[in-house]
Amino acid sequence: PTTHGKRADIQGMRAIAVLAVLAFHASHALLPGGFIGVDVFFVLSGYLITQVLLRPMEETRFSIRDFYRRRIRRLYPALFTVLAFTLIMGLVFFPPTLLKELVKSQFFTTLFLSNLAFARETGYFDLQAELKPLLHTWSLGVEEQFYLLFPPILYVLHRWAKRFMWPALGLLALWSLWFSQTRLASHAEVSFYFPTSRAFELLIGALCVGIDRHISLPLLAQRILSVLGLALITIGFIVINAESPFPGGLALLPCLGAAALLISPQGWANRWLAIPPLVRVGDISYSLYLWHWPLLVFVRVVLGEAWWIALAVVIAAFG
Repeated sequence: PTTHGKRADIQGMRAIAVLAVLAFHASHALLPGGFIGVDVFFVLSGYLITQVLLRPMEETRFSIRDFYRRRIRRLYPALFTVLAFTLIMGLVFFPPTLLKELVKSQFFTTLFLSNLAFARETGYFDLQAELKPLLHTWSLGVEEQFYLLFPPILYVLHRWAKRFMWPALGLLALWSLWFSQTRLASHAEVSFYFPTSRAFELLIGALCVGIDRHISLPLLAQRILSVLGLALITIGFIVINAESPFPGGLALLPCLGAAALLISPQGWANRWLAIPPLVRVGDISYSLYLWHWPLLVFVRVVLGEAWWIALAVVIAAFG
């Protein structure tokens, strides 16, 4: 089923991803691996953007300018609203040292470079990270840096090496996975924050487009893959935690789970994900993701860490 031209099950997957992140940020004990919802987002983003890019390429009307114009129109209005709110709240509630860090974060977030800045400053799970209202924008940085290189690479492959396009993307994904895994021990922040160590997640989504186009999965296979995909994501939420060596190979749990769901639109789990409440949450997932973390940070600074406060903030984020 589709809603407004979008696959309802994909919107449901967005909902599951953002709700998991919200649960993790509200309380790490509530869902230890909830932060891997971001990895599900990466796979979905790679899948959808590849479709958006290939369509005009096949019709010989591709324009990199139009692509970036659409990205700006989608991302900037909500992002700049949150940035304005965050700066005002920082001026009111933050001491000078934290305010200085916030202004620095705002600068890098505006340029979609916050992931690289945070990689130099702090780990995602460090206590001081709890005082960074824009910490969650690292994922936007990863995506936009990926999209600086991916469209021209895809265009070159599609234009001059079409028969090798999907194998080439597969090799790039394997290289990124290798890079991510090998940096875990010595440079954990690089592995977590850098686009080179996250690219395989977006490329897994891109490769799902190739599977859609070249492999017709029987209904039974879709049903099995669908349930398996949701199970992999669920297992990831439970067994992965802040102490796990992540991303690396462990990121394949949510990423392959999301991929299995993407290529199985008629599967059982996909039907469950397409229920209207989840679709609605999926529709607002980008803004919900942007708002929830700054609200949590400022309220915790002012009122403390009580669970009922975090719950109230998460509910407020929906508004």
